Amino acid sequence: MPVTITPTDLTSNNNSVERDTSFSFNISVSATGMDVIESIAVTSSSPDVGVTISVTGTSTATVSGSYTEQFTDEIHYMEPGTTNRTATVFDADGNPTGERDLTDAEFAEQKLIYPSMARPTVVIGTGNVPPGKQIIKLNNDRTGYKDVTYTVAVTTTINTYNETIDHRVTNGGAAAMNWLTSYLPTDLEV
Repeated sequence: MPVTITPTDLTSNNNSVERDTSFSFNISVSATGMDVIESIAVTSSSPDVGVTISVTGTSTATVSGSYTEQFTDEIHYMEPGTTNRTATVFDADGNPTGERDLTDAEFAEQKLIYPSMARPTVVIGTGNVPPGKQIIKLNNDRTGYKDVTYTVAVTTTINTYNETIDHRVTNGGAAAMNWLTSYLPTDLEV
């Protein structure tokens, strides 16, 4: 091929990145022979609000940021100063087995007793949690990794070439906890 694109694969342990962790990599493009590069474009198979793609001239693109939307963590949060209540779930023998959200009728009844009570907002992905909220529940996506594919389209004076680059995003056991620790304020009263 008269166009060379590097790197070609970012899925090895040396090139993978942990979710919610800053990263940056460059994509270099060069042409040989009579081909002259007119433009390059880079698109992601799985766009992420935490990741920026910037193209410089006709030979370099930089992908950088932090993958915050690749995993389906379910985060429940509240506005500061509001409260939430749940109902206890019992098994057939009367033993508690967990919690559930209140039904609409239960919520209306409890709201009369606890006026500051509100329903939590539920979002998917750490990148969708606005700053300054009370996190009340985090259901962590346990998927080990996801590969994000970047398509590099190079237009030359002769042809258009497309190559893909895979970037592995890992989801280590502590990834969601690390995000939560960095999200929470450090000046909590004990």
